Amino acid sequence: MKDTGSKLWQLLSLAFEEKVTKNNLQTILKRYSRQNQTVTAIPVTSHSPSDDEWNGKESLSYANLTQLNESQNISLTTEVNYPHQDWGEAIDVSIFYGRNNELIQLEEWTVTERCRLVFLLGMGGMGKTALAIKLAERIQEHFDFVIWRSLRNAPPIDELLADIIQFLS
Repeated sequence: MKDTGSKLWQLLSLAFEEKVTKNNLQTILKRYSRQNQTVTAIPVTSHSPSDDEWNGKESLSYANLTQLNESQNISLTTEVNYPHQDWGEAIDVSIFYGRNNELIQLEEWTVTERCRLVFLLGMGGMGKTALAIKLAERIQEHFDFVIWRSLRNAPPIDELLADIIQFLS
């Protein structure tokens, strides 16, 4: 029972082909809904993978799900080929009002003018993070990789870089 949540995030990450956490699940679901993408269906069945299947003797992979599919007569849809995205602990910005002029300006700078660095400066609580995430969601299709990391309470730089390098590999 203790590992159920972890197993759920692993299955969802496999299905969406990007790291899924409780903090970014809603954003990922909305993005796929908007794009009418087909994701690998992870059906709910009476089959419960054994601890060996979950804990490394058989790594969780699409091939393992296919084997499970064949043994359980479960229909899986095709895999998604979508740019690599890791939203980390990005906040949910599904409810976002105003700031349209700022979003248009930022989108012009980053996409049209290909600006490599943009600073969002302001007092705490003004919505800089929400604005940045909303911008990233709007322009994500222009990039091969999207990586979001909060630097508040960030791990040491070597751990952060190792995590990003692993994602890019």
